[in-house]
Order: sequence, then C-alpha cells, then structure tokens
Amino acid sequence: MFTIDDIFSMAVQIELNGSRTYQHAAQQATDRQLSDLLQWMADEEQAHYRHFEKLRRRRADLSENPVQAEMSRFLMQDMISERTFTLDHVDFSQIDSVAAMLETMIEFEQDTIAFYSLFQSMMPDLADRETIADMIAEENKHVQRLTEYRKRLIDR
Repeated sequence: MFTIDDIFSMAVQIELNGSRTYQHAAQQATDRQLSDLLQWMADEEQAHYRHFEKLRRRRADLSENPVQAEMSRFLMQDMISERTFTLDHVDFSQIDSVAAMLETMIEFEQDTIAFYSLFQSMMPDLADRETIADMIAEENKHVQRLTEYRKRLIDR
C-alpha cells in the first residue's frame, strides 16, 4: 500500500515531468500564441509542483518505517521519473494549432486527475483522502482554465 508521502512524491514527479515537457515544447513552437500557451502551462505545472511539495512536507508521516518509506519512494520515482503519461506519445512539432494543443493539454490533465483519483480511493485515512482531493481540485482548475480558453478561441 502506498503512503501519502509516496503519492505526493509521484505527484511532484508528474508535475516536474509536465513542466519540462511543456517548457521544451514552448521553446520549439514557431507560433507565438502556441509558445505562450505552452509556457503558461509549464509555469502552472511548476506552481503545482511547489504546492504539492509543500503539502507533502506538511503531511510527512514521521512515524513510518524509514527503510520502507525510502524503498517505496525509490520504486515510485523509478516508475514515473521519465514518464509524462499521455504526453509520452505527443509529437509537439506536429501540433500546429492552439486548439489541438489545448485538447492535448486537457487530456493530460484529465489523465492526471484519474491517476490521483485512483490513489485517493486506496487511501484508508480520511485526512489523506481529503489531501488528495485538494490535489485533484488543483488539476480540475487546469482543466477548467484550458476549457475556457478553448471556448474563447472557438467563439471568436
């Protein structure tokens, strides 16, 4: 069973992976609007990283077995360190419109929400489930903002 610290470690890694991916894509984008959008998302992922890291530190369970915690953390980091979930298969150089980029970003955020929701359902402690609910709410804010931005593009 994963500890809340394991989940926060995974969340931190997911956000760092997303930030790096969006930053790299922003640097390669030739369309200014698309580049700005990718940079905004990279910045958002960095903000989530900081938020989740702060929550992780605040919720650190000092009573858990340090050897088990370290082993679990190592396994989790290894599982997701170079993965960005749905962004793994995305060739950003082939995305030529802001609408297509928004769709890709929304899918990534929705997959992240599904990932966090799965772990939330596995946590026996109510406080831990509530903490993960806060993480999911943050990701839902991304989906909402991206969806609103996409709607504004369509309504133009």
